[in-house]
Amino acid sequence: MISGGFFDFSEKEQRLEEIGIYLAEPDIWNNPKKSASILKEKKQLESSLSVKKQIADGIEEIETYSNHLGISSRYVMKRIPTGANPKGLVLSPDKDDPCLYRSQDNGLTWEREVIEIKPNIMNHGTGDVPINIASMETGITLKYGEHKGRLLIAGRVQPPFGTNEQEYWMYNYNTAMFSDDRGKTWQVSNGIMSGTGEAALMELSDGRIYYNSRSHMSIDHRRRIAWSHDGGERFVDWYVSDDLFEIGEPFYFKYGTRPSYGCRAGLADQSILNWTHSIRLLK
Repeated sequence: MISGGFFDFSEKEQRLEEIGIYLAEPDIWNNPKKSASILKEKKQLESSLSVKKQIADGIEEIETYSNHLGISSRYVMKRIPTGANPKGLVLSPDKDDPCLYRSQDNGLTWEREVIEIKPNIMNHGTGDVPINIASMETGITLKYGEHKGRLLIAGRVQPPFGTNEQEYWMYNYNTAMFSDDRGKTWQVSNGIMSGTGEAALMELSDGRIYYNSRSHMSIDHRRRIAWSHDGGERFVDWYVSDDLFEIGEPFYFKYGTRPSYGCRAGLADQSILNWTHSIRLLK
């Protein structure tokens, strides 16, 4: 079992029990600052432990967000539906230490594995320009067509230095990464569109992959959409959505003169589109 941090379920359970006993003491409420801190810790522990329950209950996708699960958003957790037990996979394509953690027993124990990441044709995705999955939605396991079983997650690369300085945003582009050997080797996909950022993807029942991204520098306040017909290797037919609106943040992009870079739309539970004022089912 991995000790410490996000995966140390036993210590978290023990700490939660201690907090429960502590909160039962009437004097705790005489110190509002301390009680607020304890309640905050309790909420964080309960959120982390809910992941263990979701794995045990067989939830297919488990989203991990840094703000409530205590894990860096560069990671993604994904159940691989093979074998008798639900299996968890946590991916970290760190440029210096690419690895994943895999569970074979419903999330009770985790083992670290070194992975290989292969760059795309532009030689992006590794080295000085690594693929970045921070703030992307959770990955998916393809269920249909010739690439059934493939692991796929949205990402982006940020030339020329693999950083997020705004003066280089026009060179950033969305992409994805996929694995056909259960996570041992990952291939970075071809580029999709430039100037874009945090994204989500999903598979439709006909095997097409739908890709949805925000746009960093645009002033039209619309999401960007693209499609893949080969399991996520190449995305084509990208366009500006007429339905998914974002609200631009005034002067967030410091080189622009009009509001841009909104964040008001995305995917929820891999099955519905969700944005500021409405929800539409994908058909």
